Amino acid sequence: MKREEARKRAEALVGKMTVEEKASQLRYDAPAIKRLGIPAYNWWNEALHGVARAGQATVFPQAIGMAAVFDTVMMHEIAAAVAAEGRAKYNAYVKQQDRDIYKGLTFWAPNVNIFRDPRWGRGHETYGEDPYLTSRLGVAFVKGLQGDGEVMKAAACAKHYAVHSGPEAIRHEFNATASPKDMEETYLPAFEALVKEAKVEAVMGAYNRTNGEPCCGSKTLIEDILRKRWGFEGHFVSDCWAIRDFHENHGITVTAKESAAMALNAGCDLNCGNTYLHILKAYQDGLVTEEAITQAAVRLFSNADSRLALVGNYHGTASQYITILDGIRQYVGEAVRILYSMGSELQKDRSEALALARDRIAEAKTVAAHSDVVILCVGLDETLEGEEGDTGNSYASGDKLNLRLPDSQTALMEALAEVKKPVILCLCAGSDIDLSFASKYFQAVLQLWYPGAQGGRAVARTLFGEVSAFGKLPVTFYESLDNLLEFTDYSMEGRTYRYMEEAAQYPFGFGLNYGKTVVSESKVLQEEPEGVKIKVVLENQGDYDTDEVVQVYIKHTDSEFAARNPQLCAFKRIFLRKKQQCEVELTIPPAAFTVVDKAGKRLHSVLLFCIRKNTFYGLIFFAMK
Repeated sequence: MKREEARKRAEALVGKMTVEEKASQLRYDAPAIKRLGIPAYNWWNEALHGVARAGQATVFPQAIGMAAVFDTVMMHEIAAAVAAEGRAKYNAYVKQQDRDIYKGLTFWAPNVNIFRDPRWGRGHETYGEDPYLTSRLGVAFVKGLQGDGEVMKAAACAKHYAVHSGPEAIRHEFNATASPKDMEETYLPAFEALVKEAKVEAVMGAYNRTNGEPCCGSKTLIEDILRKRWGFEGHFVSDCWAIRDFHENHGITVTAKESAAMALNAGCDLNCGNTYLHILKAYQDGLVTEEAITQAAVRLFSNADSRLALVGNYHGTASQYITILDGIRQYVGEAVRILYSMGSELQKDRSEALALARDRIAEAKTVAAHSDVVILCVGLDETLEGEEGDTGNSYASGDKLNLRLPDSQTALMEALAEVKKPVILCLCAGSDIDLSFASKYFQAVLQLWYPGAQGGRAVARTLFGEVSAFGKLPVTFYESLDNLLEFTDYSMEGRTYRYMEEAAQYPFGFGLNYGKTVVSESKVLQEEPEGVKIKVVLENQGDYDTDEVVQVYIKHTDSEFAARNPQLCAFKRIFLRKKQQCEVELTIPPAAFTVVDKAGKRLHSVLLFCIRKNTFYGLIFFAMK
């Protein structure tokens, strides 16, 4: 159903409601209105990397791991599968009259915040540090989840709008100060793309304030930018209990009634929390109008065919889990003898770790000594990097204090290096980890991120050469945190590959595979309304078939407002057989030929003229070796 028709039906339905009934529908746990045939509906559902928290479902790799594939087609396919599972579950639950939390078709994903600082515990929920990559993957996810039919398969939600990436411990009271340039250049592009290109149904506000305004009650963010500038027609939802923060933590309002009024008047249609229980009181006291309540209700009843048609961390529960050990055992069968040692656990304190793990380290060294090759699995989990408030977060409310692995694992790595056997390090983590020791003493590092329920099977196929690893880093791996600004400083100066001054330990876009791909030719084909089309010839000079990601970066040298370093402007995943050549066409979008001034305005660069003349001034091609 087209949005215009859906809105007309929603207006007609909402027009039959009393003001009390309309107000009741602005809560995430909206009650039934039996006289109108409207069932209860809980808007809260999650699908960051698979249908979450609602029984068994496919658990795909965490978002940061999917981002490392640099593949919009794959992202679309995954989201479409999530939508199909979600709708099947929804239909089954409705038959049982189960309309509880995590049972609906409004999925609060994807997370398109920018992973600007490696300390952020929730960074692995994102698609990395680059706005262009984030926008391309986010658009593909939303289109896959919502579908392109007359009725949405499921409703996506772009979160957390805007300028939100830690610290977790103070997010309920924190004011993120971002310059107009950083807003336009870094923090807003992905949200804009999801609204304009993917027609995302919902946008979720962040907990923090941005430039003084609470995000879920910001006229600047919601009304001026989201609705007027970008033309957003969907509904806006608060993060959970974020509106309560207005009076309890931010100190912007005094009472819950005032907070509810501030959010609704700014354009927040749906409250995840309970502050909108005070909407009627705010209405009675003249703080909000019935028109504002009606407008919010109409937006909510307009989800692809109105609610009547609908009638992850953030991870689901898989029917089967294949650990790395399971995967290797299944792959090699009886042909290879596998020796296993626990090695260490995730203790944080070094003295505690060494005391508890001394016997395990001794066993691990013995096992290594009797092995031809050591496959060492280390990393983090959601108890060590995650969201503030989640059960089990061990320190810093889910944020990381540094780039090191837990001391118990460091001790294990040091011990195994002494054995002098080949070591392959398998790293499970959702963010930058210091790999200086591993790169010096071990033969290989396989970055697994959080690889999903079937991850062990994929690891085994890669380790034994059945498939070639081809992922690329969607974040920078820094040498240290010494040159980064304070975590609370939202200036992009010196952050991420676009602005950093020092060399990276491993740069954004880096990733080895079993092939050897080189760029042998490049050419501008033509300029079109959607951008400049270019052709690149790639050759796999290696001895193994491999997937590869060709990346194009652009550098502006003609403007004082240009970012310090080249920026990603196009990419495509391809497959190359050994000794094979192929031609790849890519399109550089028009925005790549602009720079952003200090006032946040986009200005055209003379770089486009150089590209038109086929000089390739400013273009850098990478098939990362």
